[in-house]
Amino acid sequence: MAPKGWHEAKVRDLPGPNDRPVTKLGPFGSSLKKSDYIPSGYKVYGQQQVLAGDQHFGDYWIGESKFRELQACEVQPGDILLSTMGSFGSVLRLTTECSPGIINPRLLRLSIDPAIAAPEFLEVYLKSTLAERQFRRFAQGGTMPAVNGASIGGLRIPLPPLPEQRKIADILSTWDQAIETTEALLATARTQKRALMQSLLTGKRRFPEFEGQGWKEVRLGDLVEITTGKAKRDDLDEDGDKIVLDMGSVSRSGTIIPKKRTFTTEDVLSLGDLVMPKDDIGGGNIIGKVVLVSEEDAFVLGDHVYRLRIRSNRAVRPDFLRFAINGSEVNRWLRRKANGTAQLGLGRRDIEKQVVRLPPIQEQTRIANILSDAELREAEYEVQIANLCTEKKALMQQLLTGKRRVILK
Repeated sequence: MAPKGWHEAKVRDLPGPNDRPVTKLGPFGSSLKKSDYIPSGYKVYGQQQVLAGDQHFGDYWIGESKFRELQACEVQPGDILLSTMGSFGSVLRLTTECSPGIINPRLLRLSIDPAIAAPEFLEVYLKSTLAERQFRRFAQGGTMPAVNGASIGGLRIPLPPLPEQRKIADILSTWDQAIETTEALLATARTQKRALMQSLLTGKRRFPEFEGQGWKEVRLGDLVEITTGKAKRDDLDEDGDKIVLDMGSVSRSGTIIPKKRTFTTEDVLSLGDLVMPKDDIGGGNIIGKVVLVSEEDAFVLGDHVYRLRIRSNRAVRPDFLRFAINGSEVNRWLRRKANGTAQLGLGRRDIEKQVVRLPPIQEQTRIANILSDAELREAEYEVQIANLCTEKKALMQQLLTGKRRVILK
């Protein structure tokens, strides 16, 4: 039952503004060719603007005569543009600052009388899981259907009074701004960390107390013992020790254990061990990167990863070595050595040959601490963004269903 003062309607039953159709697909592909594009004129809106969430993005334009020919596909402020290809939820609301133009064949234009549905409210609803669930019900065979006039026309939209629609959109916009601000802080933190790694791990930036102390270039094979494990996926069980099968499992909690084999203490990873994948299983650009075992839990070494254990006679900190290996220069070299057809693989000898720059142990400590702090700031922003998105999603669910009503002043 709709909340008091609300009503629900299908898109196809709502009027368009100024007698414009509620839904309009872009022109047939043959109607708009590359030869029609010119350096300036009327803008052609496509997926690039929708996916970027930026109406000013892109540089496709057509002339006056082509625009008149395809004027049925014209856009106006307040229109909602949806991509007809790819996942649902990619929408763009055009504002009064949009350039005059048309949509291309891969977009659908949604235009509803703003006296009934505020464009900013429509945008919020179309991005919600409530709309997505309806589209999933339209799907056949469990796949998401292409966005078209029929599917959009059948979409049911809850319509509070206009002031409440605008208030809901305004509240959720505040959350979007908080997320965008934190994302910008995260991007800055990542840039700063990359700059620090570039300067500190190459010796371009030195600390005054270490000036005059030289760095050494040392092969990884002289610094660490490289071994691999015996545990396989068939050895997994529901409880007990963890098994390191890939890059992710060493840094995530879990309850998996190899029980079909007998493992010795040598098979168990220790604090300070570094783990590097042998294969790029499932992609993810992980070849040549390492993670540091820093948890107290017992991990058993899997057969798809290498363990890099620092030799007892070497003065090197494992946290510094992690940054040194994951730095762009070393990692690029290791990735170039990876080979394979079905998936990339990295040989032990190639790892052993890789050279790293090694400062004195005190300088290693200083560098590792600075980079760890930068990494921690980055992780904190990531957690903040995840929490904001979760909280916004829960609030959106309440506001768009009327379970939580807004206060209008």
